[in-house]
Amino acid sequence: MISRTPLAAALAAAFLALGAPLAAQTADAPVVPEQIEAADVTETQVSAFVDAVMAVEKVRLDYGPRIQAEEDADKRKALAEEATLAAQDAIENTEGMTTAEYLGIGQAASGDRALNERIIAELQERQGDAEAAQDEAEPDSEAEPQAETDEDEGNTQSE
Repeated sequence: MISRTPLAAALAAAFLALGAPLAAQTADAPVVPEQIEAADVTETQVSAFVDAVMAVEKVRLDYGPRIQAEEDADKRKALAEEATLAAQDAIENTEGMTTAEYLGIGQAASGDRALNERIIAELQERQGDAEAAQDEAEPDSEAEPQAETDEDEGNTQSE
């Protein structure tokens, strides 16, 4: 369970890092967060929100180092604006989620511990599922030597 905390923290940071710029003026128009009561957020919305947070995290991982490495202030600002638009696209391409709803749920979660915990639980569950899938995909390097050890033990016991 402890290993899951960094993911939740990283995803929360992604929300905070890119959520505020999303609420700011974009090329088209300002994004106004939807007014959402924490108690009204469904499990379907939590799931879609987590999908969107994970998509935004990918954008943050892509753009963050590039923005930090850029020494020219104008180029850094342009990259940050590009990242904001990429994050907005990632959210809008998430099934069942709009940018306004994403921001609204994020605001509701920041003021409601129960909703925040539901979101974190979903994030942790997804990370656990991802870790399990990764473990299944990796070859088990201990399986064959263990089999040889069992055979060796069987031979020794036959004597």
